[in-house]
Amino acid sequence: MENRLDCLVWTDCLPWEKQYFSSLVEALSTRRDMLLVEDPLKLRPKAPLWIIARDWRKALASVSSPTSREIFVSVLGVVPSAGWWTLIGRSSKRPAANLTLLAHSPFLARFFTEMEKLPSSHVVALDLPGLLLPPQAKRRQPLRVGCLSPLTPDANLGFLVGVAHYVARLGLPVEFRVATQGPLQGHLKKMESDLGLPPSFYPLEDTVGSLDLLLLSPVKAESFVALLHAASFGVPVVAADLPGVESYIQDGRTGFIVPVNEVKPAGEMIRSFCASPELGHSLGMKLRVSLAKRFALDRWVKNFETILDRGLTHERSAQAI
Repeated sequence: MENRLDCLVWTDCLPWEKQYFSSLVEALSTRRDMLLVEDPLKLRPKAPLWIIARDWRKALASVSSPTSREIFVSVLGVVPSAGWWTLIGRSSKRPAANLTLLAHSPFLARFFTEMEKLPSSHVVALDLPGLLLPPQAKRRQPLRVGCLSPLTPDANLGFLVGVAHYVARLGLPVEFRVATQGPLQGHLKKMESDLGLPPSFYPLEDTVGSLDLLLLSPVKAESFVALLHAASFGVPVVAADLPGVESYIQDGRTGFIVPVNEVKPAGEMIRSFCASPELGHSLGMKLRVSLAKRFALDRWVKNFETILDRGLTHERSAQAI
């Protein structure tokens, strides 16, 4: 059985995503001959490949001779595109038999099978582990609220600005730490000025563990990596009511779930954490232990190896879409 596994971390992965998956690569390295790269030119010829990417089609297109190796893709984002199979040299409507997409959320699993019409033999739902990482010392003021979901005008940007406006009106000492890329930081600063907000938005420059609270609000629930990574540090989570989030958070016991895109409930939760730092510490530790137990790393390694070995036996066949 092939024991090698190359891992290509595509350039669109955010720093905290890379940090989270590096822990998974390290765990696999005790059982597999692992090679972790960000440059596709450094991949070993014909070695099985694990791609981690948001726009996974671009990552796949960068791989030379993709049909000569078994490929497993951890998809962190949704980029709809008709005829994606042509990227791996197929002109017919058949996904290559050597390709497996790993869906790390219920939304992604349904997206690939129902929207992209991919055969179920090429889509595998794989829960990610709740890692245990050392908690970091928190500051009492201002409260650092992380928003690690992609921010776009048609998704989370308006919601985040609305929450910032709500807490500013309450006079709460809050900083929003966002995973910004490109000109978005300047755009947020302009919105602050236009709305008369005090300085509210800052890039996330430290580790995710430095946050006091995670506000999880991806409209499409692309994956729950942000939740798992933050919780592994003991960071408490206020999450929008997204498909599958109830598998991770027990509302009121290990975190809070609020209605999607409703500003006031999210703002009031932030007010509660500002008033009681002990609440954040207690919920963060409970969530940390709960997810590490229910989504254990060693169990994930075994499940992923089962998927790898099944693919490497070449027992499946491509099915027409």
